[in-house]
Amino acid sequence: MTENEITNVLSSSSINAEKKENKIICERITEVKEPSGLIKAISVVLKDTCEQAQFNKNEKLEIIEPFMTKKRLNISIYDYLNHLYKYSETSEDIFIIMLIYIDRLKTNRKICLNYFNIYTLILVAFIIAIKFNYDEFFSLDFYAKLGGVSQKELVALEYDFTTLLNFKFFVEEKIFAKYSNFLRTIDSDDEDCDYESDG
Repeated sequence: MTENEITNVLSSSSINAEKKENKIICERITEVKEPSGLIKAISVVLKDTCEQAQFNKNEKLEIIEPFMTKKRLNISIYDYLNHLYKYSETSEDIFIIMLIYIDRLKTNRKICLNYFNIYTLILVAFIIAIKFNYDEFFSLDFYAKLGGVSQKELVALEYDFTTLLNFKFFVEEKIFAKYSNFLRTIDSDDEDCDYESDG
């Protein structure tokens, strides 16, 4: 699947209404909430998930090879998220949707999240969330450079991710609110957290 084909899927008339509703949900819920600390809270959740995977080796989880890196990146999850946030000119709401997408893979596909795939999953989930919820976004080349991958690799990763997600991009208002509210309760200095995904 090419970049244009993926973009066409994400902007097709059949899901246009869902895109608009998602955008309205984000605006309505977050307009009365302070976004400070949200990126840090998401990093705490994802770090906790990766740490759990290290200690729960008996649990049978699927390893998705295309998202695996040969070695762990020398950057914290928080710094990576902050890098995406700083240069992408997007709202923090997109990161909530990104987390929901990653959770859906973890819960529905029983995919193992660890320090060797979390950065790739973050990047692709982030881009898919932008493409589904925004009418305008940067070029493929921009996101590839932002994430440190080639354009060809990014197209393949987008295809794999959307297929694994079964093209379920829509996020219900109650699910978005659940994640948003939970993330705002996390102490940014806390290393551990306990939350339930949307399933």
